[in-house]
Amino acid sequence: MKASLEGSLEETKGRYCMQLSQIQGLIGNVEEQLAQLRCEMEQQS
Repeated sequence: MKASLEGSLEETKGRYCMQLSQIQGLIGNVEEQLAQLRCEMEQQS
């Protein structure tokens, strides 16, 4: 029983770690897009 729960916990931690990594990648992309947009806006003014 305990081993089963520990295995389930490790699987859950692994999934959350993967999801966190994906979200961090998305945030990085959005930050890059915002930086480019800011640069374009500054060039127009």
